Amino acid sequence: MLPGGICTGVWTIWCFKNFRERHYVWKCFVSVVCTSLFILLELLDFPPLLWTFDAHSLWHMSTILLPLLWYRYVHSNFIMKVLRLLLCYYMMDRFLLDDAL
Repeated sequence: MLPGGICTGVWTIWCFKNFRERHYVWKCFVSVVCTSLFILLELLDFPPLLWTFDAHSLWHMSTILLPLLWYRYVHSNFIMKVLRLLLCYYMMDRFLLDDAL
């Protein structure tokens, strides 16, 4: 429990610090917080609801969409880094061409 809480805290702080320059960080924040909340279904066991849905099955059901949201965050972060790299190369190329003239 303690390592998971520390990890969630670190990710949450990172998300709040980077939200202004990376508008897509909300995807990271939501997926990390939801994972931490949904883990309570795994830890707090209760009898099945309607003789079908126990805590473990609800945990599996609740985590279906989280990898998709995390993937979208990772993809957005990758695209942003590639665009920054291309902009850096473009600016360096212009700078070198201006010096040559």
